[in-house]
Parts: sequence; structure tokens; C-alpha cells
Amino acid sequence: MKNVNIINKKIFIVLVSAFFYLSWVLGFLTSEKILVENISLLVVGIAVLLFLVFTKDINNILIFILFVPFMFARPLDPMTIPIMIYVACGCLAVGLIIHYIKNKPKFKCGTLLYGLSFLGLGMICGGINIASDFLLYQICIMLFVVGMFLIVYVYLISTSKKIDFNQIAFLMTILGVYIALQTITFFISSDDFIKELSQKSLSVGWGISNNIALMFLVTIPFTFYLFSKSNLKTSIIYFILLVLQAGTCVLTHSRGGLLALVVEVILMLGIYLVRFKKDKVNIKKFIIYSVITLSTASLILLLLYKFKYDSFLALIEPLKRLDFGTLNGRVQIYEEALIGMKDHLLFGKGVLFSMFTVEGEEVMYVWGHSTILQTFSTMGIFGTIGLLYHLFEKYFVLLKKTNFEKLMIFISLFGSGLYGLFDVSYYFINYMVVLVIIFVLCEPYFYNCKIENFTKKINNEKVLDK
Repeated sequence: MKNVNIINKKIFIVLVSAFFYLSWVLGFLTSEKILVENISLLVVGIAVLLFLVFTKDINNILIFILFVPFMFARPLDPMTIPIMIYVACGCLAVGLIIHYIKNKPKFKCGTLLYGLSFLGLGMICGGINIASDFLLYQICIMLFVVGMFLIVYVYLISTSKKIDFNQIAFLMTILGVYIALQTITFFISSDDFIKELSQKSLSVGWGISNNIALMFLVTIPFTFYLFSKSNLKTSIIYFILLVLQAGTCVLTHSRGGLLALVVEVILMLGIYLVRFKKDKVNIKKFIIYSVITLSTASLILLLLYKFKYDSFLALIEPLKRLDFGTLNGRVQIYEEALIGMKDHLLFGKGVLFSMFTVEGEEVMYVWGHSTILQTFSTMGIFGTIGLLYHLFEKYFVLLKKTNFEKLMIFISLFGSGLYGLFDVSYYFINYMVVLVIIFVLCEPYFYNCKIENFTKKINNEKVLDK
């Protein structure tokens, strides 16, 4: 098998993301969404199979796995899933089997396996105390989903090789830029940009405004890392990409997302100033870019207020609709969820319970608008303890003997987790896929990384000028 490592090639990451963006655009702007999806999934499936059969490095397929959930220009449901998604999954399964036979890797648990297994067990046991016609069906589905998730996690952890953290950050940055371009495409292609902006009707298919904001909370800290570690010339590029993602996140008008973004920015700037407080070049870089950002934002708002007042009102309209008394209807959702699980405290009502709540002929899935509450409602006390254990395990390994890389991972996961207090972050499939990729690629950095002086000067470090 050829020892080819394409994940370390920036140009390949860009080209793969361009392929997925083209696929999404064709589906988004035309009526042949399912056809485009089927063709793209077939190409992805064949590519993944070829990489698994003819190359040794498992990291080569992670780029495809990362982008696939973001390629759909419409919401997916069980009745309209493109047939080729099963073909692509089949190619992945066959490829992994062949890859295992050829390489015979030694399996290892991975740092986060115990917490993930505990949480998975909570998902399987959810609702087992409720006698219903679909209980066995629900248990079988969750056994399959959780089992496959843990098997893939362990296999990827066991076969993935350590790559430079700059490449991990670059991959996440390109994902953020990809989502930003999708969002911008939505607004540009809309008939009334002002109306779409003011009514918070953003939807790119795979997700709505809140989902998009959640993903930016994951990617922005990685872009900030590249900006921080680059020299003055290269930092201009990453600064533009950083502003692109943050600015697009603002346009989502996700209130929980914006609040979490503010917390992330405060943490990132605080760490930056502490880390580089004795480095004149980086302090100068910080001052210059801060002035540019604040001046540009102020000028744009002033021009909109003066010459495009309708656009200005559309920009601030969602802020005027804030209701701190009901948290914009969330308090009622929380109360109903708490009342509904009084009789199912230990194991909850089941992860898939609300999928079987039928109103007329429509089957609806009801989200709890909070990761903790969603877990408590569907998995009870047992599942909630599993989630808390997983979160403790995750943050513990990041904050133990920390360095700059681990702090950026922490901010990414903490910021998106903070958003989960206002809406569900965990159990959203796109977010979970990204989490797995981060867990796998960053595994070597959880423990086996050089612990450096937190205030080490930048001129003693490797810069991103390649």
C-alpha cells in the first residue's frame, strides 16, 4: 500500500471543499437536488473506497467524512434520503474491512472512549422503562447507531497518524469558509435580502441559522490559532478568513450563537495577550487588526444607518425581538419537557420517542432546545450522568498540562457547548461528525504533546509562512 498522506496537502483540502461546494450549489440553485446528491455521493463513495484500498493512511478519508453532512441543499428525512448514501456507506464499510485486512492495526481505546461509551449506553437505555410497541425497534436502532459510532471511533483512533496541528486548524478553517460561502450564497440568491435578514429565515438545506452559528463556534478558534501563529504577512489571509466567519455568524442572528461567540472572542483575546505580552511584533499585529476591525464595523454601521436605513433595521431587528422573560419561547419548552419526564426520571422517554408522536399524518421530532435538557428528557438521570462524565473527561484532558493548541481546542468545544445551553448541540448529526473528526485528529495532542511555556515568544516557534 502506498504511504500517501493527502490531508497534509492544503491544495487537496481546498479542492475537496470546492467539489462539495459545487455539489451543494447545483442542488441549492436547481430543482434536481436528489440527482445531484446521488451523483456526488457516488463519487465520494468511490473515492473513499479507492483511498482505503490503495493507501495506508486512514486520515485520507476524514476530509470526505467531514464535508459529506454539509453537502445537502435540503433537509433530509427518512422518506427522501438519496439512495446513493447507502452505496457510499457500503463503500466505506467494504473499504474499512479491506484496510483492516491489509494493515491489521493494533486497537487502542482512545482518550475519550469511556465517556462516549457511557453516553452511548444512556442512549441505548433511554425509554426502557416505558412499555410501548416501538420500544424494541428503538433499542435496536440505538444499538446499531451507538455500536457503529464506537467501532468507527476506535478504528480511526487506532489507525490515524499524528499530523501537524496547523493542518488540523487549516482543515477546520476551510470548513468554516465553506459554510460561510453557503450562507452568503443563500442571501445573494434570495429575492429580498433585507426580508430574509430581518425574518431570520436563513436555511442552507442541512441546517438553519442556529445550526450554522453552532458550526462557526467550532471553526473560528482554529482560524484564530492560524492567525496567532502566523507571521505578519501571512496573518492577513487568516485575519480575512476569521472576519468572514465571524461576520457571517453575526448574519445568522442566532442569539445563543452570538452570545457564545462573544465569550469565545473574550477568551481568545485574553489568551493571545497573555501569550504574546512580551512580543512586540504580535502586540503590534493585535493593535493594527483590532483598529481595522472596529473602524470597519463602525463605518459599515454608520453608512447603513445613513444611507440604507432599511438594511440597518433589518440587521438589528432580531435583537429587538429578544424576550428575556420567556427566552423567546424556550421557557415554555423547558417547562413542558420537565413536566413530561416526571414519570420517567431514571431512563427518560427514549431518544426516538417524539419521532413516534403523530399529529395527523405528520411525524415530528421535538427538540428540547438545550443539550442537558434534551438528554435528561430522553435518557433520564442515567443518560445525563453519562453526558456529564463525557464532558468532564473531554475538558479535563484539554485543561490538564495545557498549551496553546489545547486551549484553542478547548475554546472551540467549550463555545459550542455553551451554545448547547440554549439549543441542542450534541445529537445534531453534523456537529457530532465534526466532533469525531476533532477527537480523532487531536488525539495525539490530548496527552502526547510538548508542554511549552505559555508566554513563549513567537520568534522561537514555527510560523505559518509556507
